[in-house]
Amino acid sequence: MKKTENKKMYYYFDEAGQPDILGHKGINLIEKGTASKVFIVGYLETEEHKKVASDLRNLQKQIAEDEYLSSIPSIANTKKMFHANKDCAEVREKVFKLLKTENFTFYCIVARKNESLFRRKFNFKKDKIYEYLVTKLLEKPAAFVQ
Repeated sequence: MKKTENKKMYYYFDEAGQPDILGHKGINLIEKGTASKVFIVGYLETEEHKKVASDLRNLQKQIAEDEYLSSIPSIANTKKMFHANKDCAEVREKVFKLLKTENFTFYCIVARKNESLFRRKFNFKKDKIYEYLVTKLLEKPAAFVQ
């Protein structure tokens, strides 16, 4: 029998995309091409939260001090926080390379946005969609393995 380890883990939840399907006057945004076809909820699990946070802060500092990168307008936001859909490609690459060196596991659930299902099951309520996906994610997480 495997011995249970007593260790403290840290969890960081986030989502990618928006759960919205319908826009103004009930127009299907997916069919219109202005909304993604999926909504993703995930979490990162680590024992080394202080190291991850410190490494990300150090990267922010390096980016802010970089002569080339500091001239890019979006860097003003990057100095506050990283955000994949707002950061320039150079910053996203640096964050990606840093994250590859960190010790964590990432779990996610990808929901295909289906109008009839989202209407029937959630009545398009974002909090209900998010709650359902987080519950399913935590019931049986499967780690992404490289």
